[in-house]
Amino acid sequence: MNTNFGDHIPEAIFDEFAMEMLCEEDCAFWEEHLLICDVCQDRLVEADEYIRVVRDAAAAIANPRSDEDVRKRRALAKPMMAATHAALLLAFAFGCQFMFLPR
Repeated sequence: MNTNFGDHIPEAIFDEFAMEMLCEEDCAFWEEHLLICDVCQDRLVEADEYIRVVRDAAAAIANPRSDEDVRKRRALAKPMMAATHAALLLAFAFGCQFMFLPR
């Protein structure tokens, strides 16, 4: 495995790690990093919370049981949409920043 990752887990690998999509060997490597890196530990807590909210919302949408579930689903949709919009705006802003850098 390439260990030239600077001080923290790279974003693409981090997303796969948080969603439990890495192979066992890669997962073990990054788990060792998480033992000593407070920043990546905090990122993982935030990612786990986001994943939980998305899964809860998906479950509520797939299996609405009552009016209460509909209210919960609507309440979950607002922060998810806000987070998604924020992520898209950041991606756009960083993408535009790199487009206009002198070459």
